[in-house]
Amino acid sequence: MAFLPLVSELTGMQLLMTTKERDLLKIIAHLVAPGTRMTQAQAAALLDCTPRHVRRIVTRYRKKGDIGLVHKSRGKPSQRRFPEHFRKQVISLVCEHYADFAPILAAEKLAERHGLEVSRETLRKGMIAEGIWKPKVTNACHRQFRRRKACYGEMIQIDTMIHDWFEDRGQKAVLICLIDDATSRVLMRFYATDSTETNMTILRDYIKHYGHPMAFYGDKASHFHTARQSTAEEQLEGLAPGTQIGRALRELDMTYIIAHSAQAKGRVERSFETAQDRLIKELRLAGINTIQTANDFIEEVYMPLVKERFSVKPACEVDAHRTADEFDPDAIFSTRRPGSSPETTPSASTPKPTRYPKRALHRA
Repeated sequence: MAFLPLVSELTGMQLLMTTKERDLLKIIAHLVAPGTRMTQAQAAALLDCTPRHVRRIVTRYRKKGDIGLVHKSRGKPSQRRFPEHFRKQVISLVCEHYADFAPILAAEKLAERHGLEVSRETLRKGMIAEGIWKPKVTNACHRQFRRRKACYGEMIQIDTMIHDWFEDRGQKAVLICLIDDATSRVLMRFYATDSTETNMTILRDYIKHYGHPMAFYGDKASHFHTARQSTAEEQLEGLAPGTQIGRALRELDMTYIIAHSAQAKGRVERSFETAQDRLIKELRLAGINTIQTANDFIEEVYMPLVKERFSVKPACEVDAHRTADEFDPDAIFSTRRPGSSPETTPSASTPKPTRYPKRALHRA
């Protein structure tokens, strides 16, 4: 709401009036001007009110002048405001327990852990006034949003976030996230490293639980995409250079779509922003500092919360996941050399062939 300054003709004092109040002033001043032909019924039609209300406004204008048209609550404290002792109690709890929390999450924790019901906007204003929270500056977005896929399981975005998830309380961990493009349902797991084995593990678990989707959408990480030249074995087999995960997805007849920027896979990137805001604080409040305990917490608490709060209904009710009954995910998502089958994959006990150094060729 924009307030425009106006100097009163009767008192000479400067008033702050909204655009609506300035329009009201023009109509009422014209109505009471000497020699006017405007009737109260015409003024009521312009103001979208009754002639009786127009007469009340005219009486107030003749008695108080321009200031009589300004809302009487202007500049006065709200009758619905919280008592000062309650405001101090809320700010004290936020400073003590939730100083680095966003206003929305802090309001939820105040209601959940302390029984104090405060709206997020009221708390946000209080945190800004106390210097606890700085409002974010939103830059204009120059990209066009891509529409969600229509069906659940039509495309799954995958990515890894390396972050200090336990805030120096425990072991280092990375968070691997799979998020459905149509519904924003997630599958998350903590692992010690971001490697081919850990990514294959979460892909295998996803397919076992939900079935295999039509496509995965991720970045150019080396476990998904490679730019190397074909090896001799791959050339003999007529295979393009690939990765273990790429080979497994081909065997399951799934496509891996490469994202050329972080903004292209913005859904999974925003899920990491939510996790950095919420999950880290939840783990801190629960006193969790190990990967196994954190994964149990994600499975039992965090993923149901994300599904309830942030998931959406797909445009099409058809589930695009295909059954994986005819496949053996454990065998497919196992590391093996190019061109080999699961039955011929060398085990750890299989002796490796002896490699001899190449001899230099000398001219006679």
